[in-house]
Amino acid sequence: MRVQGSALQNRIRQWPTALETLDSSRAVVRYASNLPKDHDPMDILFARHGNTFGPGDKVVWVGRETDLPLVDKGWVQARAFGAALSRLGLPPDRIVTAALLRTRSFADTVAATLESGPQPRIDPRLNEVDYGAWAGRTSEEIAASPEGAAALAGWNARDAWPVDAGWVTTEAELFGALRSFVDEVIAGADAASRLLVVSSNGILRFLPRMLGAIDPARSSYVMKTGHAGLISGTPGNFRLRFWNLDPEVLSEDFAGLCPAPARRLASLTS
Repeated sequence: MRVQGSALQNRIRQWPTALETLDSSRAVVRYASNLPKDHDPMDILFARHGNTFGPGDKVVWVGRETDLPLVDKGWVQARAFGAALSRLGLPPDRIVTAALLRTRSFADTVAATLESGPQPRIDPRLNEVDYGAWAGRTSEEIAASPEGAAALAGWNARDAWPVDAGWVTTEAELFGALRSFVDEVIAGADAASRLLVVSSNGILRFLPRMLGAIDPARSSYVMKTGHAGLISGTPGNFRLRFWNLDPEVLSEDFAGLCPAPARRLASLTS
């Protein structure tokens, strides 16, 4: 589908659902316009922090307003993530993490699991959404009203930003921070590099769109706790290799999807 001039701007205002119909290069131009098109190929790994609720805990919505620690399962997930990268020969050159305790703990554990792992760098632009009126409530409690049920369904199914849901973080604030992160951190990566980004579900689900790595078969880029994603290529030609996978199931079969950039990544973008 081709959208020109003011029509393009009108469609963009309906993002993210309308953005799914636009090609990848337009997505990069709109949401990461400063990415150089002659950038060297790179791998971008993504991880959602591990579990913050244990068996028997009441599972509620938690954003940046609540700085929960990892529970035992979360630490296990972090070690498993690092072990998977080590096993597959995919250690990151750089690790960037949100500032929240759960993401910092996850990133530090991954780095410690890797031999000579890089020191994670904190970037608050990756901090989770502040869910405001939803924070501390279960999904069932939110869905008890028709408005809440509709907003929750749109978020879960299409990553649609809820309107008048009482969230503290605004749509403009989030997208501005992520566009800045993509422009600065990813565009500034060294040649043939591999970057690991550790964040939360409300943030990670928008980054494939920011990079133009759109999978037409997906309506949502939700990421489960402790799970992994990979985008490879160059600006304007990023490809989603996998998303929302448990690192414990990654095998050498998946290693072919994310080769060492200095050796094989150029072949992925041809």
